[in-house]
Amino acid sequence: MHGLPYKTVAFHTLGCKLNFAETSTLAQDFINSGYSLVNFHNQNIGSERMLLIESYEDGFLSGLTENYIRVKTIGKSEEVNSIVPLQIKYIHGDEMIGRRI
Repeated sequence: MHGLPYKTVAFHTLGCKLNFAETSTLAQDFINSGYSLVNFHNQNIGSERMLLIESYEDGFLSGLTENYIRVKTIGKSEEVNSIVPLQIKYIHGDEMIGRRI
């Protein structure tokens, strides 16, 4: 089969070590049921999302998409607390980087 297997699942854990442990248990249950585990962030590269801008630092805005991905993009401090459309372009270190659309 080419590309991704038919049954895939991705997890994105928010919060504490207990949440991480629960996510790990759920992931193993899905794997045991024949699912393939895929990287949540990689699955979102190229997607278009709405970003709620929460902060500004050194020419960059940071916020969360509607599916709770933290993304940085270029912007101005006046844009904090606004919502902007963007496309998630790539991962840089531990950050997702987006470009306005």
